[in-house]
Amino acid sequence: MTNKIEQLRPALSAATGGQCGDGRCEQRSETCHSCPLDCGGCVAIPTNECVVNGTFTFTFDDGPTSITPRVLDVLKAYNVTATFFVTAQNLEDPTYARYVRRAVQEGHVVGAHTYYHKDLTTLSDEQLFADLTLAHVAIASATGVAPKLFRSPYGNYNKRTLAVAQAFGYIPVTWSFDSRDTMMVYKSAEDPGALFSRLHLFDDKDNTPGIISLHHDLVPANADILEQMVQQVPLCEFTIIDMETCLGTSISRYNDRKQLFSDVVNC
Repeated sequence: MTNKIEQLRPALSAATGGQCGDGRCEQRSETCHSCPLDCGGCVAIPTNECVVNGTFTFTFDDGPTSITPRVLDVLKAYNVTATFFVTAQNLEDPTYARYVRRAVQEGHVVGAHTYYHKDLTTLSDEQLFADLTLAHVAIASATGVAPKLFRSPYGNYNKRTLAVAQAFGYIPVTWSFDSRDTMMVYKSAEDPGALFSRLHLFDDKDNTPGIISLHHDLVPANADILEQMVQQVPLCEFTIIDMETCLGTSISRYNDRKQLFSDVVNC
């Protein structure tokens, strides 16, 4: 490491006023971008809202499954573009892989949701890299498009998992509104009326950051509640948008993207 620092010192020092490489991160002149040797590499911060107030984007986790075509049918019928965070192990089934290809063909974004859907914060470094590598390759092979977005299972992140996501070039995305549709798997779903009433709690649409909504494509009821929400969201005065509009940047140009972050909006 000492030799590496010495080799890089001239260029780094010129960029940071002669300080980079001395082992101290000078807050006034050095950052994770300008001097990673002293300050450490930059870590992507999870995005949980859209940059345009009063907007709403749909995201789906844990597919593809046999329900995915129904979800795609609903989205197509209402001309809605969504984001699918794929559990890549499911792509071992050729039928499910076709569903993901259909999603891409119909203009949806496909992101990585790991391979085995394990809590990444509990894995070793080797397991973490192996899982994300398997997922990345499987999604790219199935769709012809390398994923640019990433969502960790259960929304669990720590500094280490975010650093690995950064290494893959991913934009980490969480959510600000949970449809709670996973409860449908256990037949104890929230009443749709109660679900929509939570949307109404975002009173000041013009000053409320855009919503990233969490859904799943696991059971038939997920598709049913999606159709109701697609109809209801505009009635709540939200504009439904795609993820690229939500982020305010081209997903294909992640390295040029401004990092986005804010606290979760509570209903």
